[in-house]
Amino acid sequence: KYANQINIYGNSRTLDKVIRRELSLYEGDAVYKSQIQKIQNKLRSLGIFESVEVSEKEISKNLVDIEIFVEEKQTGTLNAGVSFGTIDGLGIVAGLSERNFYGTGRALNALINTTNNRTQFTLETTDKLYYASEINLRYGLNFKQEDFSVTSSYELDTFTLGAGIAYKLNPKLKHTLDLDYLIKDYKVTNESTVASAIKASSGQNISFVFKNNLIYSTLKSTINPKNGNYLSYTNAIETPTSSSNGTLKNIVTYKKFKQINKNILSLQLRLGNIL
Repeated sequence: KYANQINIYGNSRTLDKVIRRELSLYEGDAVYKSQIQKIQNKLRSLGIFESVEVSEKEISKNLVDIEIFVEEKQTGTLNAGVSFGTIDGLGIVAGLSERNFYGTGRALNALINTTNNRTQFTLETTDKLYYASEINLRYGLNFKQEDFSVTSSYELDTFTLGAGIAYKLNPKLKHTLDLDYLIKDYKVTNESTVASAIKASSGQNISFVFKNNLIYSTLKSTINPKNGNYLSYTNAIETPTSSSNGTLKNIVTYKKFKQINKNILSLQLRLGNIL
């Protein structure tokens, strides 16, 4: 059988192209049962639909229409909070997370986190590298201002500009590569009491951080995991700066979740080393 038309129903917000770029089947192609299941699984994995159903509608002996029924779900969250502590004082945090920005399939995360001694701004977005690509492109920026003048006699401003790619090696194994441009500006407030390492780093320090990450996961959800395993290996290399020799860091993280009745038990382990 061959595909006559591919019809999509239920996407009142999500653009047609966001769904069509995930399809391995086009009008005129031969149709196999395995393709139908693959399309269904791929659209479900986007995390922007409550349900996805793919079926064939027979038009003639050799022609079928592929009918895709999707039910959209809420993909954005807005969080805000206020805290007060004896160390950090008054704290305000506000964040926006959207996995389907204006129906384009683009993910967007924004965060503002501020206290008396720390201010942080984060903006990050992720989308396909190009229309039919299996590779996701991430880019973002982060600015953090920290005041350690009372406890450690210095202030630190950190600006990070980064980009990265992510792709799946198989349905359970993902590989990511990230490159960050990092500027750390140390401002010594009291030279007589500041640590010698901080004093040597006074001023701007520029470096690049390269991260290589492999993630194996059998979890159906990373937000509310119930059953399954999560294993990741991260290798990070930071180039030398004007005051340090750079770093080489390795981290292995393992998480196991098991649901027993209404309770969810978890075991989590992290091992790492840094040179």
